[in-house]
Amino acid sequence: MDTWNKARQIREHRAFIASMERAQQLGSRFVVAPFTRDERSNAANRWLHPGGVVTDMTVCSECGRSTPTTASAYTLTSQIEFCSTILAALEVCACLAEYTEKATQIVKTDLTSSALWCERCCLNGRHHNHSTIHFVAGNSRQRTLTKVRL
Repeated sequence: MDTWNKARQIREHRAFIASMERAQQLGSRFVVAPFTRDERSNAANRWLHPGGVVTDMTVCSECGRSTPTTASAYTLTSQIEFCSTILAALEVCACLAEYTEKATQIVKTDLTSSALWCERCCLNGRHHNHSTIHFVAGNSRQRTLTKVRL
């Protein structure tokens, strides 16, 4: 049976929020998070937008190119707020089941700004590791993020 290390999870959440805040102070505007293996193997391979609009999750929002390496991009401001809400739920929960239930509810009801970017569009073609979470500063191109229910 797995044991729930609440204190460790709280430390990890706080550290991630702090790293996003530091990146924001250094001029980054976005956090880019690749899809997990489970998300990529989803049979439908679709991304659900509010109002029932469904998008192919392999198509880049910037260039329209279909690629298996698209990643979800969020504004740092909205992601810090979202992670802070998850942290607050974690801090008040007494057990893993209660936390899982609260976190699932938060994820289902949260509207956050997001787009799908391929590796080429993410940093204007500069080589980088697009398979890990990374931060992106604003650039000359207007980044258009759409509201997405996760």
